[in-house]
Amino acid sequence: MFIATTKSPVTGKVSVYLKEGYRENGKVKHRNLKFYGFLDDLEQEDPNVLENLKEAAKLMGKESGAILKISIDLSKQKTDQKIPLNYGYVFLEAIYNELRISEFINNYQAKTNVSYSLDNILKLLVFSRSLNPASKKRTYEQKGNYFFELPDFSLDDVYRSLTHLSTMKDELTLHIHNRIQETKGRDCSLVFYDVTNYYF
Repeated sequence: MFIATTKSPVTGKVSVYLKEGYRENGKVKHRNLKFYGFLDDLEQEDPNVLENLKEAAKLMGKESGAILKISIDLSKQKTDQKIPLNYGYVFLEAIYNELRISEFINNYQAKTNVSYSLDNILKLLVFSRSLNPASKKRTYEQKGNYFFELPDFSLDDVYRSLTHLSTMKDELTLHIHNRIQETKGRDCSLVFYDVTNYYF
């Protein structure tokens, strides 16, 4: 484990991360374990913050290098352990239904020759993005971890659905906006855009 700093080309602010190296298919790669914050903010609290964090990272690296022995009985054919199912989607599904997204998606699909359920794929993508963000492939692989049952569709169907979802995006956004206005009320005289994931 080690401390790394990254300077934003836009803001010029220096971010401080705890990283670790690992091997994947014989190649050495690095991944972020923790974001400590921006260097100038951290140095206001502790002028020696970088040195202290580097020392702490060395100690953590030594501790993580300890050998742990595990024995597994491969002769056991059965196990009582059950995979926990995710119920967190229930609250999201209530909002999804109130916005009548299924109705919109099904009306769109009726005009196409798509054989798989666009609505069910969108539900999986939306709920997973909120509860357990991952790649489309990983999301598909984990679809059995939810309490609700999804009709059988393939990973290829998930990728194919993205074209349709992109096509209907603007109309779906307008539909959701109208439903929020109808059910909750909305003042659009002043609108803020969240662009925290982008830089110009």
